[in-house]
Amino acid sequence: MAKFNPGMTVLTAATGLAPGASSNYVLAYQPIIDVNQHSVAVELLYPPLMASVADAEATTARLVVDAFIHSGLDAFTRDRRVFLPLPQALLDSDLLALLPAQHFSLVVDISRNELPVERCRALCDAGFSFVLAGGAAAGNRLATLLSCADAVCFSAEEGLAQANAALVRDLRGATILMASGVDHPGQFSALRETGFSLFQGYYFAHPAEVTGIRADPRKVAVLDALARVSINAENREIEAIFRANLALTIDLLRLVNSAAIAPNLRIRSIRQALTIMGRDQLRRWLQVLLFSLDNADAQRLPLMDLALRRAAFLERILTRHDCAVTARHREEAFMVGLLSLADVLLQWPMTKVVDRLGVADEVRRPLLERWGVCGLLLNLCEMLELGDFEGVDLLAEELGLPMSAVMQAQGEALAWAHQVASGQHGEAKTH
Repeated sequence: MAKFNPGMTVLTAATGLAPGASSNYVLAYQPIIDVNQHSVAVELLYPPLMASVADAEATTARLVVDAFIHSGLDAFTRDRRVFLPLPQALLDSDLLALLPAQHFSLVVDISRNELPVERCRALCDAGFSFVLAGGAAAGNRLATLLSCADAVCFSAEEGLAQANAALVRDLRGATILMASGVDHPGQFSALRETGFSLFQGYYFAHPAEVTGIRADPRKVAVLDALARVSINAENREIEAIFRANLALTIDLLRLVNSAAIAPNLRIRSIRQALTIMGRDQLRRWLQVLLFSLDNADAQRLPLMDLALRRAAFLERILTRHDCAVTARHREEAFMVGLLSLADVLLQWPMTKVVDRLGVADEVRRPLLERWGVCGLLLNLCEMLELGDFEGVDLLAEELGLPMSAVMQAQGEALAWAHQVASGQHGEAKTH
């Protein structure tokens, strides 16, 4: 059995809809983070409808396959393993043969069901691997199942509970420990010290309650340049920002000399580089750069990944909401999605971010008040991230959006964000 590598990007996938509704499957993505706070996984959540559906195992298998193929997950996971939560009935089913075993780890809750060890070993021989959830409540069965497992998952509360300290201590030398529901920075730090190496939760995406912090001057320079570009300022104003920031100028020159823009061109000035970039491309590059300055491995930072996915999702779902939207409307939607996490990035109140940028009301009000269509679409995006499927259904209906359009936009946003993070984005455009 190939052991799970915590440095590998993975997915957890499952779906849950009535038979015949595969075009309306609902999935939600959540990041999994390693000890260095790099995004090494994406978890997929699904609505818990299977218990009320006849022939649940066949429905589950068909929808997982449909999602894997039709949402673009097959391309996204070409070199990644997919984590698939399984009900007992599907674990015993031959329908697992429909799935490409080399891409899947099977997630089973051993606190609720006896895990058939011989069946698990047969699936391991076929190329599947396993993640054991609910280990704290599994009793003595957990030790006998470790030979079938790549990792053991606890909730954040279980992982930090004194009653489980001895169990966690014994396991950390024998397997990979993962914690779910990590919603506060203090939880992350404590779990990391305890020996956990994978973490699921949104602690990294909440604004810190900090005062008197001076934002990174590089990020402020990018924000100021973005503000000038967004109001169509004169070239000399934008050039002045680059002149005052050597690192920003070097980044600009590297990009202009890349194979995607102007390879082998001899750049003579900042002004020439800005002219070659053009305003639209410069705006999009600055938007991405704002979230990629933290370290050399920025493409794996979960905040950047989430901001890019939000931006691309809002841009694409706006077009599906109203086919008459203009390029300006799409740019506004993209900026709303991207800047929805700028307060976290800069540790500033959102009012200070939008004031510094001087953005139009079409961007400002959705960020501050959740106003208008873009404000509602941002709410929809956040509901998806949190797996609030009831809220997603209600809001999509209010907006007149079929679930197939929501899922398609989400899948395309995920693929584009991954493409950008992998350095394959060229001009960094979603179209």
